Formats: sequence, structure tokens, C-alpha cells
Amino acid sequence: HCLRFLFHDKKNFSEQKRFEVNVLVLILLINLVEKNDSNKNKLAKSTHNMKSGPEALLEQFHYWEKCTLEAETNTKNFMTGKTTCDSLKSTARNSADQIIEETLSQLLQKAGSHM
Repeated sequence: HCLRFLFHDKKNFSEQKRFEVNVLVLILLINLVEKNDSNKNKLAKSTHNMKSGPEALLEQFHYWEKCTLEAETNTKNFMTGKTTCDSLKSTARNSADQIIEETLSQLLQKAGSHM
């Protein structure tokens, strides 16, 4: 059920709440599978949108990683003066979800290194 909730559309949540809920779901998922072979098997056999659970998680991770790289590029460009504040605001409006997912990817990466 953690995977379903992780990938569930959370439009009714504010951006901050979406981020917090996703982090909590990822932490729960990690704790459920970390030392329990039965839960690991359930995750391995799970599916989401015609994909295996692990495949869906990897696809989501790669999306979050892409968002991370875009955010880093925007930040570097702003710091070096290559991007104006107005263009960053426009980008931020268009990629608010990407910023949330960027942070989640970093958390996933850190959590994965602790497994």
C-alpha cells in the first residue's frame, strides 16, 4: 500500500504537505523492507501501472534525479548571473513539483545508502 500512496495523485495537498507525505511514505517503505524478507518479497512482486514495484520506484527516482539536476543548473546559473530572478520565478512556478521530487530523490539516495 505504500507504493500506491507514494504514486497516488496528491493534488489536494499543498506543496509542502505533498513533500512531507512523500518523505513519510518513503521512510515507512524503507523501514518495512529493511529487515523483513517477507516485505522485500512483497515489494519485489508488487506492481504499479503495469510495471513492477521496483521498476516504478526506479523510474520515479530517475525523474527526481532529473529534477535535481535541473534545479542545480538553475541555481548555478542564478549564482553566476546567467539567469535573472524573474526567469527563476517563472521556472519555480512551473516546476514546484519538481523541486519537491528533487528533495525526495536526495532523501531516497541517502536512505538507500543506509540500507
